[in-house]
Amino acid sequence: MTGRRKIALAARLAGHVLRGQRLRLLTIEVTKRCNARCEFCDYWREPPGLELADYAPIVRRFTPLVVTFSGGEPLVRRDFPELVRRVRAADPDVYLSMVTNGAVLTLERARELRAAGIDQLSISLDYPDERHDEARGIPGLAAKIRGLLGPLAGVGFDAVTLNTVLKNDNLDRIPAIIELARENGIQVGFSAFCQLKAGRGDLLVSEANRSRLHDTVRLIKEAKRRHRITRSSDYYLDRVEEYFAGASIPGCEAGIRWAQVTPAGGIKPCSELPVVGDWQGYDPRRARPVSCTSCWYSCRGEAQAPVTWRRVRELIG
Repeated sequence: MTGRRKIALAARLAGHVLRGQRLRLLTIEVTKRCNARCEFCDYWREPPGLELADYAPIVRRFTPLVVTFSGGEPLVRRDFPELVRRVRAADPDVYLSMVTNGAVLTLERARELRAAGIDQLSISLDYPDERHDEARGIPGLAAKIRGLLGPLAGVGFDAVTLNTVLKNDNLDRIPAIIELARENGIQVGFSAFCQLKAGRGDLLVSEANRSRLHDTVRLIKEAKRRHRITRSSDYYLDRVEEYFAGASIPGCEAGIRWAQVTPAGGIKPCSELPVVGDWQGYDPRRARPVSCTSCWYSCRGEAQAPVTWRRVRELIG
């Protein structure tokens, strides 16, 4: 980001605080459609539904600091670059991120997304090899992603990031993913697996694997200190082991500090909770805290991380 945009977002945050507005992040699911058949998600089983042609009015109403476009797979929408352009035109300062599985991503499409206004491009990668193809149901996916990372680093995004979910069967692959990111000059964002989407309890880190989890978290934090390989906070990483040990971590602020927009414009406190209203009538200032403690997704945990000067520096680079 430019210095001007950083200053503008800092001013927006100050305005939020003065007005008592706590919502900072909007995640916009532009579609439920997906070209993957992930073992831990059932979105691809759902029938296609209504998809708005413009999400700019929603962003204009809530004035968040960050908007993350997700799905489904955002790139199955042919009009996705236009959706981004409209949001960027409506809010020149908001930080725009997107998450893709990378299956139909090309260098040309990445340049189009950057020109449309995407700041951060995040690509899901849970295994650095063919195991990723099996988990996502897309042959050749891991190899394609590995081949794109170097060229993507030169497109001009504020950040190119791998999104990696910590699961019972990929902890031994995390060092290779970290090294892949380091070699290509990009970062990795980590999140703890949750079985809410598809009931895959076998992918939760087992008690027998807790020692490896401990070593993995320590490795991530060391790589963060030495190479700035991740923007994941120590606050978040330090509680990953608690979560997989069965601890109920309180303090979720879903619907208050962040919210999920459905493809049709409904508002959900988070991706795993029901729709509570539409974007025109929803007021996060009146939202009540949720009692759910079932996940330790990064969107939840990072929203709870204390806002310190060190944390601000990690986020803005």
